[in-house]
Amino acid sequence: MAPSTERRYRRVHHPAFVVAVVVLVVNDVYLEPEFPGPATGKLSDAAGLFLLGAIGFDVLDRVGSGGRARLAYVTVVAVTFALIKTVPGITDVAEAMAGALLDVVGRGLGWLPIIPPDGDQVSIVTDPADLLALPFLVVPLAVSRRGSAPPGAP
Repeated sequence: MAPSTERRYRRVHHPAFVVAVVVLVVNDVYLEPEFPGPATGKLSDAAGLFLLGAIGFDVLDRVGSGGRARLAYVTVVAVTFALIKTVPGITDVAEAMAGALLDVVGRGLGWLPIIPPDGDQVSIVTDPADLLALPFLVVPLAVSRRGSAPPGAP
């Protein structure tokens, strides 16, 4: 198995990836509506950044990109996240875009009960303290180095 394929396999099948998906869905669908506040917001940011890192690094591995591409990816995501979390006008635009995207996905996958039927349920808050979640963007790199090899891998 090629090294990039092995890294990708380890990352998306690692328990941390599965936990991040479950945490994001449970938190965003059930906890945040019932218990809105800083704790659920930070949890959502941390899980979301972890997943953005894992998926982004998987895509870069798949196309054979190296360290410079990873650095560029992390930089773009981190700067975008920082702008969304610190500039109110950008927060509003991001919220509208996320709502529209969720609305399209919700209609396309309307049978999926976790997808809200209306994008108006999306809430993004300007909160510079959310920048504390940024390290979760690069945690998947450590997961891919430490994860166990897939069954049958050399």
